[in-house]
Amino acid sequence: MRSSRSLLSSVACFSFVVLASAALFAAPSITSISPTSGPSGTSVTITGNGFGNTKGTSTVTFGGVVASTTAWGNKSITAVVPTGVSNGAVSVVVTVGGVASNSNVTFTVANPITITNLTPRSGASGTSVVIAGSNFGAIKNDSTVKFGGIVASTTNWSNQSITAVVPNGIIASTVGVVVTVNSTASNSFNFTVTNPFITNISVNSVLMNSAPENQLITINGSGFGATQGTNSSVKFNGLVGVPSSWSDTAISVPVPTGATTGNLVVKVNANSSPGYPFMVTPAQQPAGVHFIQGDYLATDSVPSSATVAFPIAQTAGNLNVVVVGWRGSYNISVTDSASNTYVLAVGPTAFSSWTQSIYYAKNISSATSNSVTVTFTQRTQGPITQIAADVRIAEYSGLNTTSPLDVVAAAGGTSTTADSGFATTTNQNDLLVGAGMADGVISGAGSNYTLRVIPVNANVNNSDILEDRIVTATGGYDATAVLPASKSWLMQMVALKEAPNQAPVVNAGSNQTITLPTNTLTLHGTATDDGLPNKHLRFRGRW
Repeated sequence: MRSSRSLLSSVACFSFVVLASAALFAAPSITSISPTSGPSGTSVTITGNGFGNTKGTSTVTFGGVVASTTAWGNKSITAVVPTGVSNGAVSVVVTVGGVASNSNVTFTVANPITITNLTPRSGASGTSVVIAGSNFGAIKNDSTVKFGGIVASTTNWSNQSITAVVPNGIIASTVGVVVTVNSTASNSFNFTVTNPFITNISVNSVLMNSAPENQLITINGSGFGATQGTNSSVKFNGLVGVPSSWSDTAISVPVPTGATTGNLVVKVNANSSPGYPFMVTPAQQPAGVHFIQGDYLATDSVPSSATVAFPIAQTAGNLNVVVVGWRGSYNISVTDSASNTYVLAVGPTAFSSWTQSIYYAKNISSATSNSVTVTFTQRTQGPITQIAADVRIAEYSGLNTTSPLDVVAAAGGTSTTADSGFATTTNQNDLLVGAGMADGVISGAGSNYTLRVIPVNANVNNSDILEDRIVTATGGYDATAVLPASKSWLMQMVALKEAPNQAPVVNAGSNQTITLPTNTLTLHGTATDDGLPNKHLRFRGRW
């Protein structure tokens, strides 16, 4: 019996020791933390069980980095978020007696991401820029660097330094550089992008957006470089020009032979300026209906008046067309420095936020120079938002000098094709002038139309068009323009009558007396014609 009691007692004691050891090393458990996010230095209360009444050798870690503690109890610990932890959600773990707690409770570290310097602070696309600061993270992962909202590639990344490459597609301007780590953005640090940019074009110090072939023009802007490098060029709608002078802010270049209306682009190394719409004035035209010259002005505000000059002298008897488009509530009037009288052909036509009108002046006066002035008079007293304006002008020859207007059409809509709608002409030979505006970029002229210009106003996200065509039979016609995507648009068409055919004027010269026989005979005379209807004049002599 006695030995039996001893055995039971030994077993009981052994069982007690095993149970006590299991309780001593049970894993601690975290149920919650407060707060759940903050920067390094934030005091965090950790609630749970099994932490032990005293800290001893126990630890608290945030993302694997040991934190200091200011209070410790079996069910609650107060810890301070340590430095050196990457931003974002990290696991909070309590380790007691070498046994770690659950790791599914996270704290979001939100240290301020700070840019302190950029080296250099200016440059063109492709320039490597060292970004100095703090809390960028040891590795990049999904973090980004943006210049003016455009993501840049990076060649080096550490917690305090990043090397980024200025991306393409940024116009010359000062933009903000921002580093974003785990959806947290840094402060914005200014960087000046020095890509080539065309401000305006001048001819003999007069601002103009068109010129004839071989005319010397000056391209004003910035970022061209002090001299023309081997990889720098000027192109007129794709045709290379040969500059006569080159500086960082101005390039002088004659309009090359064969140049066509389109974008003027300056390229410096791998960087090209945004296209600047430029209208090439045709060479002197024979008799008949022809586009002679034109120009445009586009602004992101509505001035009290806007003046646009014709590039070359104007010929008596021709016809001027003026297209005016605007945002806002305004009355419009059109005059010019040659005292021609302008008549409203169609409009004002309004759709979406835009309004447009087309005016014309018939049988214009001869003028060595002429400028069109459009006056904008506000109709409402309240504030007007989203204001903008543009003026497109053109001169045509060979049109009726007394009653040129035939028919008009106008419409607005939303689609990938701007369409004025059809109008039925009453005159056999007509010039059709199409003009439109769109909330987005117009990419080309309509079928059978010749593009004259597409002014782009990037600040208000729109572009306009001036186009024309000649028809030689009565019928239903419309004016269309192409959009690369479905956008709101407004389109107008004006049909102008060709001048009636005039009989040729013949001067046979003075009478001559001829004594026969003779081997030679010289006749002197002239014959002139208006070129209508088919631009051919046949000579036939009888004697």
